[in-house]
Amino acid sequence: MVTKERHGSSNGGLNLKEEINQDDTATLLYSSGTTGASKGVVSSHKNLIAMVRVVLSRFNLDDGEDTFLCTVPMFHIYGLAVFATGLLASGSTIVVLSKFEMHDMLRAIQKHRVTYLPLVPPILVALINAADQIKAKYDLSSLRRVLSGGAPLSREVIEGFVEKYPTVTILQGYGLTESTGVGASTDNLEESRRYGTAGCCRRAWRPRLWTRTAVRH
Repeated sequence: MVTKERHGSSNGGLNLKEEINQDDTATLLYSSGTTGASKGVVSSHKNLIAMVRVVLSRFNLDDGEDTFLCTVPMFHIYGLAVFATGLLASGSTIVVLSKFEMHDMLRAIQKHRVTYLPLVPPILVALINAADQIKAKYDLSSLRRVLSGGAPLSREVIEGFVEKYPTVTILQGYGLTESTGVGASTDNLEESRRYGTAGCCRRAWRPRLWTRTAVRH
């Protein structure tokens, strides 16, 4: 970012690009490196526009009644795609913490009557393990759905959450830095109980299956 003050006026004005093409680079994020070294991943403006559409369809935002709580960093594709672009573009209510602390998150759910909680598996496991203490101290009755992403959920975790929080629907999603975020997700508990699945591909994705033979040749 360049301010007018820092840029100076030696050429009589700002030399800034006036037009942005949808194929121009919008972000450069680094992958987690699960298949090797971390890689810089370029996303275009068109990628982000497509991801906004995916998020709008994924979270069913027509009623405008949900309040979301951001639990993940926005410099990661999860936070960028869901919170910094998709939900923000929808005009949704988003509660953002300055940093993640478990008790701060729980207080925020209670104070702001959060209904939808996108999170990652370690937070989900912590909610299960301390469920009795949490429910005794905090009012989480507003919470209706949690969406876990970043790593797969085991059958034990899914059923453990259902047992401890029977009024909250647990959902699971799958995405990549390379795909600019959410690629597949479950839409209800029945789908989440198809253990080992991350649900159906979302709009704007075109999945392909490759065999090892096809890749080799």
